[in-house]
Amino acid sequence: MIVPGEQGVFEVLPFHKRILSRLLAGTMLIEERSFPMRRGIIKVNQNRVTVIMEEALQDGP
Repeated sequence: MIVPGEQGVFEVLPFHKRILSRLLAGTMLIEERSFPMRRGIIKVNQNRVTVIMEEALQDGP
């Protein structure tokens, strides 16, 4: 998973350290899928990812 964070674009890998970050407008990539998005928040804790965002649209199939 790659997201547009407040401090820049970053990748969330398995067993990523705990993080809570604002997300900026951009594209969130999850495996082969991309989601244009507006602002949001990402939380990573104990190998679980939660993303809350204003809007996301799937780009492609």
